[in-house]
Amino acid sequence: MFSLKQSSPTLLEILWHFSSERRYAKDALWLCLETGPRLLHPFMPFLTEELWQRLPGARDLARKESIMICEYPSPVESWSDDRVKQDMDRVESTVRSLRSLRAELHAKRKNER
Repeated sequence: MFSLKQSSPTLLEILWHFSSERRYAKDALWLCLETGPRLLHPFMPFLTEELWQRLPGARDLARKESIMICEYPSPVESWSDDRVKQDMDRVESTVRSLRSLRAELHAKRKNER
């Protein structure tokens, strides 16, 4: 039989998990909404200024009145990981090799009639 007393710790754990995930999702969204237009501003100044004026800012952060006076985003050194970079280089080289093999096989099949 299902008991609320037995399930309450589990329910609280699930709710806590979702609320913490929601907080991380909001933080990631605000980071994208804050950084994305600043990265695009040199290439699309009118569009990014319009987006900057229309999109709301995070409640706890002070925001500049125009994107033109904001600083350009700089890389965050703590986000870089050499092992992940090496793994990604390996994946890219593997994909490149497979694509070249596929192109060679396709070219050979084309010439065989």
